[in-house]
Amino acid sequence: MNQIATIEQNTQVSEINAFEITIQEHEKELDFIPDMESTDSRKLSSDALRQARKTWKAVDDIRLEKKKEAEQLANAIHKQGKDATNRLEAAYNPHKLALDSYKAEQKEIEEAVKQAFYDACQWLSDVNGACQFASTEEITAFIAEVEAKDQDNTGLDLSKDQKFAYAKSRMEVIPKLNKSLELRIIKDAEEESQKQAALELAQQQETLRKQQEEFEAQQQEQARLNAAREAKEQAEEQAKINAEEADKAAKLKLEAAEQATKQAVIDKENAEKQAIVDAENNRAAEERRLKAAQEKAAEDERLRIQAEQVQAQADELARKKNRAHKGKILGEAKVTLMAEGIEEEVAVKVLKLIAAGKVSHTAIKF
Repeated sequence: MNQIATIEQNTQVSEINAFEITIQEHEKELDFIPDMESTDSRKLSSDALRQARKTWKAVDDIRLEKKKEAEQLANAIHKQGKDATNRLEAAYNPHKLALDSYKAEQKEIEEAVKQAFYDACQWLSDVNGACQFASTEEITAFIAEVEAKDQDNTGLDLSKDQKFAYAKSRMEVIPKLNKSLELRIIKDAEEESQKQAALELAQQQETLRKQQEEFEAQQQEQARLNAAREAKEQAEEQAKINAEEADKAAKLKLEAAEQATKQAVIDKENAEKQAIVDAENNRAAEERRLKAAQEKAAEDERLRIQAEQVQAQADELARKKNRAHKGKILGEAKVTLMAEGIEEEVAVKVLKLIAAGKVSHTAIKF
């Protein structure tokens, strides 16, 4: 097998350190607050900026070159190391897969035996629980099945400890099953006795029910005769009352007709008076409506004029803000050009030409 080569990594940055004194000098030169209102201050800022950017360019070129060399070195180390680990992995993978497969098979076998043991123990517990509600025949069958399955006759390949644990659970369950059988036999006897007593009680209750039905039938017949007699008496009395009420109703109807005639005359007179009042009210309402319409038209005209004045003021304010914004952008652009060594007058002229659209393929974003 080939030995893994060692690649030494060069971490020296002496070429960048050589600029430290120059950088410190630039920091001192630039350590002042620029005053763009002063020509001397602007020139000082422009000169210091120009010299510092030259140094910045030289340092950045070295940085990028060293970074590229370091990346190439790192890629070479990564590739050689990856090849080595792949060769090792290819050599030991068959052995690892075989061992993992064997361990998994053995674990499955152990888990299957363990689960079978647990199922057998659980079966004993389930049988004990089922006997609480089983019949005498079912409990007898359960006891025979449990007695037949001792620790050597479960049909399972159990360990010594598992056989002992199963035998212990089985010996605890058998007395419980026998007790359940005993209680079931006693309960069956009690239930048979209760059934006989219930049958005799039912016969007595049936006799009493028939006697009660005969008594209730007699009571209903007597109640029917009494109701018929009372209904006849009430009908005769109601006929007398109806005759008297009919006579009273006829008299009231006549009086109501007379009152209705008088009320009709009064209603006619009131209607004529109300018609006169309604006509006067309608005329007054029409005058108020015309007056309100005239006032609304005048108010709408006043609001329209006021809205036009407000819009004119808003438009003027927007134009002022736009001029101020453009002046700010042009001022910042002028400072940037001057920082690159362009004279103020030249910078102003160039920006005006660009803003006027007289410089092809060039524009200022406001």
